[in-house]
Amino acid sequence: MANNTTSPSAKIDGDDLLSFELEPVEITLGQLIKLSETFLGLIREVASEVTQAPRDAVRWVVVDVQRASPITYKLRPEPVSREVPRSQMPTLVTAVASGIKKLQERPERPPYFTDRALERASELSHFVDERLPILRLRNGRTVTPDLSRQLATNAAQVLGEAEELKSYGTVEGRLETLSVHGKRYFNVYDDLTGEKIECLFAGSDIETEEIGRAVDRRVSVQGEIAYRETGEIIRVRAEELEVFPREDELPAADDVFGILAE
Repeated sequence: MANNTTSPSAKIDGDDLLSFELEPVEITLGQLIKLSETFLGLIREVASEVTQAPRDAVRWVVVDVQRASPITYKLRPEPVSREVPRSQMPTLVTAVASGIKKLQERPERPPYFTDRALERASELSHFVDERLPILRLRNGRTVTPDLSRQLATNAAQVLGEAEELKSYGTVEGRLETLSVHGKRYFNVYDDLTGEKIECLFAGSDIETEEIGRAVDRRVSVQGEIAYRETGEIIRVRAEELEVFPREDELPAADDVFGILAE
């Protein structure tokens, strides 16, 4: 029997709600958190394109949870900014559901799906395995096929057709996820967008120990930046790394005043 968190009289179906359905055989809490983060990244990216507003201009509220098989989370988008009209919310919900459905069926870019949205959709499909065989989306008018690795294949084909541009520049953000297994890289989360930027450092003068000491610190990375025509950064081939001081390492106002007085 479904266990609803909303009252029986509440409207919990329709074009203004997005249902996220999964039927796991076995799933850990860590996997569920990663799955949720990936899905949130996808719907926030599409929301930004639909509303032409920052990714945090729309929040997603869980209005109902059904614990029967499949487990269903029903989400309602709500504008946070006054600049985002509520009338856009059904368009947003439909864009997510119909976009995933189209991408699952054929290698064609859905409306409002940026390169980042395509990457998140691809990541979403990789959660489907013997422990989580069923994963799908629906809204009032659209039900996606069960997600499969075909979604990732189609997304990769669309991304591969996009022209890649390169220039020398700098990115700033918080450094996380250092990896030296196979491809040597670290991730920087952009200060403005919060998006993950992969930074390759194989062949550079940047030492692994230097990167390790910079984990969870704000950094500046200089190097060759690969990006799409839309301006979305694909990766950075890092050449220089600068670590910014923490707040408690900055000089106090009195110290600065003393230096200026001298």
